[in-house]
Amino acid sequence: MGDQTLSRFGIPYMSDEATANIQKLFEGEPFQQMTIKSADDIAKMKAAGAVGAHVLDEISAHIVPGITIREIDQLTHDLIVGKYGAEVVRLAVKASGTGMAHADNISASYALNDVVANAPADERALRTGDLFGMDISARKDGWSCDTARRWIVGNDASPEVTGLYAASLQVMWHVIGLVRPGVTLNELGDAATAFAENHGYRIIHTFPAVGHSIGREHNDGWFIPWKSGGLNEGRVVQEGMTFSIEIYLTTGSGEMRLLTNEVASLVTADSAPAAYWEHIVAVTSTGCEVLDLRAGEDPAWARTE
Repeated sequence: MGDQTLSRFGIPYMSDEATANIQKLFEGEPFQQMTIKSADDIAKMKAAGAVGAHVLDEISAHIVPGITIREIDQLTHDLIVGKYGAEVVRLAVKASGTGMAHADNISASYALNDVVANAPADERALRTGDLFGMDISARKDGWSCDTARRWIVGNDASPEVTGLYAASLQVMWHVIGLVRPGVTLNELGDAATAFAENHGYRIIHTFPAVGHSIGREHNDGWFIPWKSGGLNEGRVVQEGMTFSIEIYLTTGSGEMRLLTNEVASLVTADSAPAAYWEHIVAVTSTGCEVLDLRAGEDPAWARTE
């Protein structure tokens, strides 16, 4: 087995220099503004969000022990493109560190235990007790959606995994309940951090494991690390903003590495499991609306009383 300090699954880690170059994308000029959407824009985003929600609902029955990620990927492509007539929009960090580019070799971002995101669509079969995730990014009629969830494969896992599964869902809804005009990103970051730490978890802050503005493009403005300071300093939420709530929790240190495979998989540095769920919210005059609700979800889960 290879040196885990230098590689994972036999795939070398991206160099510190290349990783640092990717972090600099945070500071790019296109990402220093947050666009304000009209009611018509938001209605179109909600229609796109329904595509992502339906795909995750329909794929759920297939997340069983023995299925491979490659098989899941094909099913996902058939649903997004074939059934719903949408475009796969999977943004992946290029291993060269040159920036963001469309990845044509995965139909969604897959997660598996310590692989936080961008697991390759290969022949690995899911096993009972795995923590598996999918993040759907698609575009319908010119507007993007981005939504994610987790499954406990076989509905049977260790207390560590079941606790992480629940907490990663809860922290998303907790922060959604705080979104309203006038709240600062620092306040949202503090709330996410407090929730995580009070439940014994850490948040992964390394780009691209962050929230982001979304509209016609998958990333059309601010990136949102779930902590105080830095990029969040001075940024205030306004009505008409649309952005993702996706908070990456781990039982480990919170440190992450990128692999040099063609999809630039994100893994926890200490091999600890990680999980996040994701919804897109549109800020209203009094709070926010979730644009990609899935079957069985209730906006009342976001109550903060």
